[in-house]
Amino acid sequence: MTDQEPVISLDGLTKQFGSRRAVNGVTLTVNKGEIFGFLGPNGAGKSTTIRMMLDVLRPTAGTATIFGVSSRKPRVAHRRLGYLSGDMVMDENLTADQYLRYVGARYGKDCTERRQELAEALKADLCVRLRDYSRGNRQKVGLIAALQHRPELLILDEPTSGFDPLVQETFAGLIGEFRNAGGTVFMSSHILSEVQQLCDRVAFIRDGSIVDTADISQLMARSAKHVSVKVDRAMLRPLRSQLERLKGINFLPEREEYAVTFSYAGPMPPLIRLLANFDIHDVSIREPELEELFVHYYRDGEAGKEAS
Repeated sequence: MTDQEPVISLDGLTKQFGSRRAVNGVTLTVNKGEIFGFLGPNGAGKSTTIRMMLDVLRPTAGTATIFGVSSRKPRVAHRRLGYLSGDMVMDENLTADQYLRYVGARYGKDCTERRQELAEALKADLCVRLRDYSRGNRQKVGLIAALQHRPELLILDEPTSGFDPLVQETFAGLIGEFRNAGGTVFMSSHILSEVQQLCDRVAFIRDGSIVDTADISQLMARSAKHVSVKVDRAMLRPLRSQLERLKGINFLPEREEYAVTFSYAGPMPPLIRLLANFDIHDVSIREPELEELFVHYYRDGEAGKEAS
């Protein structure tokens, strides 16, 4: 549960690059204690929106506030947040430890203890020069930089890019701990299983516009479930005939012999009552994956490339 206290508020946020509108009237609110996912294909406007939130880019129209402070006054809000960019720029002649000390000093805090805790959790060797790091290890350093000063808000742009599955699991644990301690997270991601696992709410952006915002639980509940029913061969046709009378049925290719497979977007009681009239050998009902919803929103093709 969140405290329903807005941490991020975007109102009609728009960015025009010449004749091209990269972000078009984005309006959303992220509440205190919430993990909010920002989803869209490459070029949809995710990074451009985040850069306007942080005053790296100035909006053509609309407003963005963080902790109630306008994005046009970044110094006030920036001391309370941690940011991980999808394309970090670092002085590659520094060791990771030197870079992190430099970043931590900007917040006027001694981050030594927390920095070491994060390095151990992520198995990051901070004595190595940044130029010798792989992309995944550089991303670890960026994550430590975002967390080491114990911020109240994390803004993460494709945070696990380059992470292997074990590090992604560690990342999920760190984000869970951060939220449990009262933190708020706004994250763009292309790893949909990660978003489904971590986020409370998500917004889908396409061609610079928000196409939907919803709780993860609501998205799953209102989306079609995948059902497979195994019966005797003689019952296949009668079963299909009865199922065709239900609203919300969409038959799928059969993956097993003597099975009827379909997606179902209707209420469960009518389906259960119908199936009870047949001698069923086996039935499986699977919740939809977020990836299937993502395809639903973007199946007509991706937007053009996002401005950097």
